[in-house]
Amino acid sequence: MKLDCVKAMYLCSKGSHSKMFVKACSNLEILLKTETSSNEEAFSTYVSGDYDIIFVEASRQNSLEVIQNFKSAKPKFHSVFILISHKRCQYKPYIQAGYSRILTLDHLSFEDIICELEVIKDTLVKSSFKIRAIKALFSTLDSLPTAVQITDDKGNIKFVNSAFERLCGYSASDIVGQDSRHLLHDQIRYSTSSGDAIPESGINSTMNRKSIYPAAQPLSRVVNIIMSVQENCPNSVCKALDKALDLIQASGYTMPENISTTNDEVGDTFASGLLQQKSVKYLRSNNSSRSTVKAQKSTTGILKDPISLEIPEVIAKMLEYDNCWDFDIIELEKLSNKRCLYYIGFKIFKRFNAPKILKIPDVDLLNWLQMIESNYRDNIYHNSTHAADVLGAMAYFLQIDSISKVITDDLELIGCLIAAAVHDVDHPGKTNLFLINTRDPLAILYNDKSVLESHHVAFAFKSTLENENVNIFKNLDRTSYSKIRSTIVDLVLATDMAKHVECLNRFQGTVLAMIEVSAESSSPCNSDAENDSASGLLSPNINVECLKAIMIKCADISNPCRPLKLCITWAERIVEEYFRQTDEEKTMDIPLSMPTFDRTTCVFSKTQVIFMEIIIKDMFTAFDKFAHAEEVIQNMHLNYEYWKSLT
Repeated sequence: MKLDCVKAMYLCSKGSHSKMFVKACSNLEILLKTETSSNEEAFSTYVSGDYDIIFVEASRQNSLEVIQNFKSAKPKFHSVFILISHKRCQYKPYIQAGYSRILTLDHLSFEDIICELEVIKDTLVKSSFKIRAIKALFSTLDSLPTAVQITDDKGNIKFVNSAFERLCGYSASDIVGQDSRHLLHDQIRYSTSSGDAIPESGINSTMNRKSIYPAAQPLSRVVNIIMSVQENCPNSVCKALDKALDLIQASGYTMPENISTTNDEVGDTFASGLLQQKSVKYLRSNNSSRSTVKAQKSTTGILKDPISLEIPEVIAKMLEYDNCWDFDIIELEKLSNKRCLYYIGFKIFKRFNAPKILKIPDVDLLNWLQMIESNYRDNIYHNSTHAADVLGAMAYFLQIDSISKVITDDLELIGCLIAAAVHDVDHPGKTNLFLINTRDPLAILYNDKSVLESHHVAFAFKSTLENENVNIFKNLDRTSYSKIRSTIVDLVLATDMAKHVECLNRFQGTVLAMIEVSAESSSPCNSDAENDSASGLLSPNINVECLKAIMIKCADISNPCRPLKLCITWAERIVEEYFRQTDEEKTMDIPLSMPTFDRTTCVFSKTQVIFMEIIIKDMFTAFDKFAHAEEVIQNMHLNYEYWKSLT
């Protein structure tokens, strides 16, 4: 194991630190943060960062208590604590307190210090890394919805996860250490990762190797079918199916809640930063540390600038290709002076007959687009260009053959486009977790639940309805307005990354399950029927709500599936926006929402690999099973290989 980057904190008193020691750390590429502040401030720094080594000067006040406080704050991180002494001292109390080693700098040369630090890196720190990796691995295995069993060379069971206990009816304490070949031969059907059953005659020979076995989950298939059937059946049948689901849950079965992660500390941090929505436990109570994020005032009065239907020739020519997946939205941003949403929005809404469906003149649509665009802030990523890009992706998806034959209602179509256009309006350039940790008024208003998403959709409706000149809903009857509003609200709220796993599971458990059922029920002699059912076209029971939700999620984070040039530009923008948030969190002295995005330590290409592995690949692969978006998936694989080659 090669340790490319080791982070360390050096707790010392003012003027007492050893310059020679600091230089030795620098020579060994140990990223050393010298901390001369109080123990309380040093503790806050430690909690908000991931430090592999903590060097503590023996002369520092309460050096024995420091280690106890630090270890209790992050017991699972396994930092290595080293005592630095300038003269010989009583070693025993420090070793008993938990220090792994004591360095007495007195009489040590520079070369001696280098050797001591190399030993610490190659032994203590490397062991700490391995412990963290092992714990992360077993934590991940235990959280998997699939049953997992690990055996040694002799077939003795060394580990089973929670899903194994639930699905197979054994307690880990009862079977760990038992011979799996005799204990489970008749009770469990094993399967490969592809789902193919392992022949019974081959179980013993397979289990003789060190291996991890995923067990089959027939209950998952049953639950998926029940959920898909429930969407379109009489209430009496729904109630009966609800009872069936209750019985299955009572048996201990639960739907998967955790997304698959990388066996990688950076990946886990990245994933949790994106997906979690709970406040970090440590919060500074000082009012001065609270967020200054404020809602931008709506500019929905009578628009001062006259609305023109004329489009510059260079932009009009470019917009001829707006429905292509490789459309260069960044080039349009330059040509239009950041007016992408206005120009491409009008083109797309006109193509879908929005003015006719909403019963409004073109000028009202243009006014509304200008109002929405003006309320996007000038963030580096979450800006009106991103909104235009998401709108373009949504329009592209809606015209895919398999989707256009399922989503046929005019108001639903326009609702999808409006949701894409407004999904990030008035975005402050900060994450939900940042707003929650800083006790921002928006987080208080929305009770820490889908804070930004709730604000975006509420802001969009308020700004639209309060002025007649931009009110694109003013001519709809009550039923039509209620229908389109429901679509917009549901889709914008679906973009909350905290709901990613739930949304993906529901899509797989309803839409894809229904396709599978349709395919199996098709006549094997009818090849046309098989092809249609593979696209969901023969099934009237496709869950349109789930399909629309996965569409806007794919549109929202489609950057990794665009051509490489666009993919890189968007990646640079989102990472820089996250960097700025981390910079602000450091300045405010609050916990870091996503420590991975620290510009001093971040490996840019690795963040993209991790994002694609834990979010993009699973979701777009599932979506492709219904949409058959070949160009999108091809770009995804090419871009992944590009980022992978840089790590």
